[in-house]
Amino acid sequence: MKVTFVINEPIQEASGGYKMVYTYADELINNGDEVLIVYNCHKNRLFSNYKFPFWIKMQIANFLAQRGPSWFALNSKVKRKVVSFVSNDTIPDADVVIATAADTAESVYRLSGNKGKKYYFVQGYETWVINEEKLLETYKYPMRIITISKWLKNTIEKYANQNVIVVLNGIDGKIFRITKALEKRNSTSICMLYHDLESKGSKEGLKVLKKLKQDFPDLRAHLFGVVKKPSDLPNWIEYTYNATSEELVRIYNNSAIYLCPSWNEGFGLTGAESMMCGCALVSTRTTGVMEYADEDSAIFVDIHDTESMYSACKKLIEGNEKRILLARKGNVRVKALLNYKFAKDKFISILHETIDEKA
Repeated sequence: MKVTFVINEPIQEASGGYKMVYTYADELINNGDEVLIVYNCHKNRLFSNYKFPFWIKMQIANFLAQRGPSWFALNSKVKRKVVSFVSNDTIPDADVVIATAADTAESVYRLSGNKGKKYYFVQGYETWVINEEKLLETYKYPMRIITISKWLKNTIEKYANQNVIVVLNGIDGKIFRITKALEKRNSTSICMLYHDLESKGSKEGLKVLKKLKQDFPDLRAHLFGVVKKPSDLPNWIEYTYNATSEELVRIYNNSAIYLCPSWNEGFGLTGAESMMCGCALVSTRTTGVMEYADEDSAIFVDIHDTESMYSACKKLIEGNEKRILLARKGNVRVKALLNYKFAKDKFISILHETIDEKA
């Protein structure tokens, strides 16, 4: 089977959305299928901070695409192509073609049938990509929709004339696992994703960490993200830029608590990864995170409620047994719910139905 993923420009920063596309591309290759990733490089967006001519930017984009992301070991058998627009001339014939973001949906929908059966892989309610009215229109396109959470399925089905398929993100337990016993972790160690996107709640999370530091002078915090280290970050907070999977595993395993102060999440992949690695999760009540965690396996607080975030973390720091029990419950839950083999087998089988339908 020939599969084409249509994705946006070859970003070099770690991204949960790109990570799942790359993961499924790898697994399709392992399954014996042919995979092409087409990077759609918008002229007015590609390296917009630089004043190079567009043709030079495209050469740079092609180099980055062929080299592959530094944070993900993309299989060398996955073919890559850089285009300035998606059309019947730039997309090769295949069995399946998949739009992977809201701003790739329309161009994939308009492709001829020779380019493959059309799928739309929805990983978030992407109002930060296109305006809401246009986003809702993309759900109405006659493309088979696969999404990563039940709440997205319920939202999309209000507008789509189809039964939306859910494939929860699987997490590879061979990579994300407990390497440091929960009992041996410093209870005053916390990790958190940092992002300059306001809705990630990073400023609120930092406020919580700084307040905890006043109560627990030996508090250690480790942040990671795809933006450069903030210049005003206190020296007691460690920061890892563009962390690889191996670096994330090390950060999670050296932390007792993972704090997620986000305002909304399509899924909240880092929270699930942290639970796989034995962190006790303190999170805002976002629909994405509540796909894999519940009140018995995590502590939930209201969005923007920094006082409750602080109190929850303080309770876990002071109650080591409670923290260990919560982390164990969370670990058991996500390992069962986010089974990696089940997720990749389901995703691949959905695409292979295309071949069966043609037969």
